[in-house]
Amino acid sequence: MKALQAALSRAPPGAPRPVRPGAPRPPPALSCRPVSPCRARAGLARMAENGLRDKVLNLDSMNPWVKRVEYAVRGPILTRAVELEEELRQGVKKPFTEVIKANIGDAHAMGQRPITFLRQVSALCLYPELLSEPLFPDDAKQRARRLLAACGGQSVGEPGLARPGSLAVAL
Repeated sequence: MKALQAALSRAPPGAPRPVRPGAPRPPPALSCRPVSPCRARAGLARMAENGLRDKVLNLDSMNPWVKRVEYAVRGPILTRAVELEEELRQGVKKPFTEVIKANIGDAHAMGQRPITFLRQVSALCLYPELLSEPLFPDDAKQRARRLLAACGGQSVGEPGLARPGSLAVAL
């Protein structure tokens, strides 16, 4: 055990860590090893073959107004909302009867229904056995099949594409 601790303390950051003999290794899909450029290109080529590269969102293609959005939990909008609430309490007539504070990004608190389609596709990709279940709509199944087809091994955990957010970007 002391030899293992000594090896760990000498290892540079990002270096592969020695594993204690007999210790279970993480499955390849959960490993944190970097993807080689060759494997990454192969994964991108596979995605292109399956039609997943036709729409790409990046800073160049993003709407400039979206880039300028600021996330402010407190600020002039909230200050004005509090003022309007106070005016309503004092009986000032307005063309509305309540103020909904949308400054924290909680769309569900404002009455927006959950975005079910994205949740369904995510569930189907993460647990493909659900594709045979009748409780999921055909459009969600079709999108999940398309995404899974772009992944080697028909799995979102395929190591060639295993990078944080890859499923979210693909949806």
